[in-house]
Amino acid sequence: MKKLEAGQQIYTNVEKKQSPSGREGFQTLFYTHSALTEAEVEEIEARLLYFASEREPIKRLFFVTSTGKCVVGQITPLPEPDRFGRKGRYIAHALIFTREEFAGFGGNPFTIFGNFQFIATVEEALRKGDFESGDIPSISVEVKEVDEESLQALSGWGKEELKELALLALRARQMAKEFMTVAFVGEPEQVEMAIRASIFGVPTALRQYCTFDSYFYRCNLVSTYYWGIGLLDRPTNPNLIVVDARLRRVLSEVAITPQSTYERWLMAEIDAYNLNAVSRYKDIAFALAEWLDGREHDQFLLESVPSEVIASVFKAGLEQVRLRLLTRICEHLPLVLAQKVLEPICHQSAAGEIFKRLREGFSLWQLLDVLNEVYASRVYYQPGREELQALGEVLRSAEHRGLRLLYLCWTGQLNQLRKMLEKMSEGEYRRFVQTALQRNFVDPLHLIVPNKGDAFLDIYLAGVRTQRCDWLALVKALLDAGEAKCLVRLTESIPQWSPESIRRAAKFLGGRHDVPEAFRRAVNRALESIKPVKGFKNRLKNWLRSVFGHSDRGTENLKRDERKR
Repeated sequence: MKKLEAGQQIYTNVEKKQSPSGREGFQTLFYTHSALTEAEVEEIEARLLYFASEREPIKRLFFVTSTGKCVVGQITPLPEPDRFGRKGRYIAHALIFTREEFAGFGGNPFTIFGNFQFIATVEEALRKGDFESGDIPSISVEVKEVDEESLQALSGWGKEELKELALLALRARQMAKEFMTVAFVGEPEQVEMAIRASIFGVPTALRQYCTFDSYFYRCNLVSTYYWGIGLLDRPTNPNLIVVDARLRRVLSEVAITPQSTYERWLMAEIDAYNLNAVSRYKDIAFALAEWLDGREHDQFLLESVPSEVIASVFKAGLEQVRLRLLTRICEHLPLVLAQKVLEPICHQSAAGEIFKRLREGFSLWQLLDVLNEVYASRVYYQPGREELQALGEVLRSAEHRGLRLLYLCWTGQLNQLRKMLEKMSEGEYRRFVQTALQRNFVDPLHLIVPNKGDAFLDIYLAGVRTQRCDWLALVKALLDAGEAKCLVRLTESIPQWSPESIRRAAKFLGGRHDVPEAFRRAVNRALESIKPVKGFKNRLKNWLRSVFGHSDRGTENLKRDERKR
């Protein structure tokens, strides 16, 4: 239970001798002087109306004064007539809360009605008030912190009906501006249950707009407006939205669709029948949803939002999440790059992590890592000119090795590329070369750098196709990088070279002194095996061998062509 302080006001019909002011008739008998001004007393009086009827049920009221005081009241009919024999006497007991006190019990008047004993007789009022001054002290009210009874009020209502009721209650502030009212038709107890079901999903911050009069018999909406009123019979006024509290149905067509993130969240939770979650988390969900939508919210509630609430609210406000994420990412990256990393962040990050990033922001290096992963997932397909320019701008002020290497490859800055490759550890170098060769970033020979010739050849030779390899170019690249010792590893492949490649290699090596002797000898042996014999036919055979791979086959083809001619 939770204790709250409330001012009091008692309004009834008394004889002169029972009145602190010495007058008879309807009047405010007592009020808490420290809690209310005379103007507030008069304003509350105007709403404490009750007209006699055959049924004469107890009436429950909730409204807010022009000064922001929240009033929870009960009106009880008195069976005794006045001294002239006139009936219609009643006693109204109102509790007056500040906005802060009202919010302290979740802004739910029904928790007061269910836990507080209102004054129901004049005799009791006279005992509790100060007759000399007309004052009555403020009172401590105990209420339950968990409103279990409101969950019971939802029983019997279908999901679609609950959604319509919830949207009507959530739009109470706007409806008041348009002077629209919901008429709950049924017995007073049924009306109260229907109103209770309607405001079930309304967060504390909006409850103050869901004013109601549970028995609006012969009252006037023009002078005493309420969001919800209770009627015994269906009204003829076409401007009223009618809810049948007996059948638990919304009879009027409600053309309201969820617009805010909170409304969409609440509709989804009702649809899934997660009513316990609504009861427990509606205030937190509302604060989070309003924050997403860019409106005022309770900052304190955002300090400890359960992960399941973050996930469900973010799902309801996905577009707002994406927009806020994009804004945060654009604090570090140009739009064209921010759009690249947005989707992976949305899909790969848990809702709690996204919430943290939305509040605290990203670091540039986090985003660059994601961008690098994006390029990898797209098999390093070279981006367009605008994107390359944006990437270059970012890399001028921040260093990211993976993206820098890609950028140098894509823009053809080979000298800088080689400098970076030289500084890499062998493991990093191997990983990059493996990817670069698979994805054809640049000519493979541009990846050869000093002290890493063996690492390069381990990867290159494992995937090279002999007939397509420019062996002489490979030899020159290794020598230019100072990796002459690695040439020995090519000796076994020399017999597979074309005769022309062997001749060119032999000629090139003739003036070099940094070539391993084993490699030189292997080239010379291969050269001797293809030395042409004197005469045209021998030269022709050698040429045919280089083209067709077998001189006899080439000769036979040549003879066949001559016979045809």
